[in-house]
Amino acid sequence: MLSSDCDISIELDDPRRTFEASQPLSGTVRVQVGEEVECNGLSLHRHWETHGRGNRASGGEYSDVLFEGTWQPGRTYEYPFKMPLPPGPYTYHGHYINVDWILEAEADIPWSLDPSAEKDFVLEPGDNDRYIAGSKTEQDFRESRPDDDNLILWGRVILGGFFALFSSGIIVGLLAMGGLYAGFLLFSAFTSLFLAIGLWLIYTGIRNVFAEQQLGDVDVELSDARPAPGEELECRVHMDPPDEVELNQITCDLMGYERAQSGHGTDSTTYNQTIHQEEIIPDDSVSTTLRASDAPTFAARFRLPESAPYSFNASDNDVKWRLEVHVDIPGWPDWNHEEPLLVRPAPDEAQTSSATSTQKNQNEMAW
Repeated sequence: MLSSDCDISIELDDPRRTFEASQPLSGTVRVQVGEEVECNGLSLHRHWETHGRGNRASGGEYSDVLFEGTWQPGRTYEYPFKMPLPPGPYTYHGHYINVDWILEAEADIPWSLDPSAEKDFVLEPGDNDRYIAGSKTEQDFRESRPDDDNLILWGRVILGGFFALFSSGIIVGLLAMGGLYAGFLLFSAFTSLFLAIGLWLIYTGIRNVFAEQQLGDVDVELSDARPAPGEELECRVHMDPPDEVELNQITCDLMGYERAQSGHGTDSTTYNQTIHQEEIIPDDSVSTTLRASDAPTFAARFRLPESAPYSFNASDNDVKWRLEVHVDIPGWPDWNHEEPLLVRPAPDEAQTSSATSTQKNQNEMAW
């Protein structure tokens, strides 16, 4: 294919290439033409994409057609544009994950290579009342957030039972055959490992059931499951034991981390980077006795860092926050629970500006 005799460039109205989500993305596409060119369409596309350790992901696509027709030789054409910007995900530069926004202009020229130009820009929070965390909106988060862990726990039990039954059957078969050959012994070792994994999955799936025989119903309440950076978060844990029960302690652990996966299948590698970790043990939960119908409510208070990155979700690239609650019962299976958090910009405009400035500084330091 031949190369068309035209050159495309993009100039953004903000020379810093920084835009708030409540503002339009504005600028001008310039086309310099050397000879007459027939253009089937001058398109403008915007999207976000990840790069770093994880497999690439993208989203937030939006397109507009600025021109169709004939360009005359020796002229420069200008096409101003204004394009809406979504409330997230926002530009992020972390350890294993980076999220960048790209604007691309491309001309469809028949029987020729299509000329194009590309410009990256920074998207920051604006005066918005909602947040798109990559592939999920706040509404998606609320609808997909489980009321309890039963589905996950029973999934572990079923998977663990499959591993245990499969491994046990092979081991019994090998023993029946004598198991004298080294290959059989090695295979038996592998199946024993699968058996151990299966039993562990079963244990982690049903341990809360055993723990609740001592603790009764356990309720975990969060003051806000969608906190903003710098916001105080309170976790309250209440139990209703049928009888008197001793506790070693209750541990509440606030965690933020990146998770990036590279490759697929057996060739995949997962990278994890802790962004923030804070452990709080309510003093009144240490070496205490719970009494039936008179159990206190234990509280732990956290404050998210001002520089806390916002939650992000995409295929093989995640920035996640969660609160882990662990109830340590002496001589008995412990109770464990995870509460997912959606860290988002503050809905208040003044708080948003503060969080935006802090996150921008963090992004610059990460480079």
